[in-house]
Amino acid sequence: MWGEGNATCSKCHSAPTALKCSDAVKKDLTELEQLRALVVLLESKTKARDAEIEELRERCHTLTKSRKRYEALVENLNQSVLWFDRHLEMVRFNKQTARIHGFDPVDLAKAKTFEEYALLLAKRGDLGAGEPHHLAILHAEDMLARLRRHITVKVHLKAQERYLRARYTELPDASFVITHVDITSEVLSEQQFIEANRTAEHSTKLLERQRNDLQTVLDNLKQSIMWYDKEGKLILRNRQAGVIHAMDEAQLANVNSFRDHLAVLAARGDLGEGSVDELIETSWQRIFDPLEDNKTYRKYFPHSDRHLSITVASTPKGGRVLSEIDITDQVKAEEELD
Repeated sequence: MWGEGNATCSKCHSAPTALKCSDAVKKDLTELEQLRALVVLLESKTKARDAEIEELRERCHTLTKSRKRYEALVENLNQSVLWFDRHLEMVRFNKQTARIHGFDPVDLAKAKTFEEYALLLAKRGDLGAGEPHHLAILHAEDMLARLRRHITVKVHLKAQERYLRARYTELPDASFVITHVDITSEVLSEQQFIEANRTAEHSTKLLERQRNDLQTVLDNLKQSIMWYDKEGKLILRNRQAGVIHAMDEAQLANVNSFRDHLAVLAARGDLGEGSVDELIETSWQRIFDPLEDNKTYRKYFPHSDRHLSITVASTPKGGRVLSEIDITDQVKAEEELD
């Protein structure tokens, strides 16, 4: 710091005064410490900035992976996805959109707005007869109004004979997504079910009318007809069944099976003497015995003082049809001849 001879201080360029030089050195040291502190601060900020950059890179990488996964998911959904911004500009669509709508992917890629998407439908006749551009405008307005009002609507692509279920979802930025699912098979099945029900209803009415006609015919026969299933449950009887067995409407209302019928007869002595249960069982076995099929026999009923000719016929499902004819006059004439 000091020169030879008339040396001066290299810092203050003055005579070597100890006090002055000491102040200069202190000042230098202070500046040096400040510079060191600044360097440390800058290094610390640089490290923090590097850490932030690395964190941002990681976030960017994570977001990129998420975006790719989301795009892969959307692309492979089994439904179409159409995304429009608040101005009805097309943002994006997935590959299923072309398949579900039956579009050429190249034509779909040219559609830049919701109206142009509707125009694709109109040009091939999916919106019915009329000028395509006019139909597209009307469809776009009506479709959006219905979707915003009902969230989910059914769309019929007439030219394709295809039915889609459209669902509307509005996003926070006022853009919106419309998804479509092909429900053609579901709608056709529903239509077939409705048609089958209509046919069944018609057939039921026809059968009911035929049954009524048959009942009218049976009610006008002179013989009693009673039809039971294989369990003995009453299926049908004509009016003459009550007349021949002298049963009024109140009694007939409680006779819903062959056993009910036998119980009435046994209680009033028409089946002979003995236990009512045993008489019922004996008569049941006789009528439902396969060996009795298509046989005719005579029986006297004391309560009504009538002789009946009873024919038993079996049905394909194991039921029985009893046909009874009042032969009282014939029997009495035979007795007089004897």
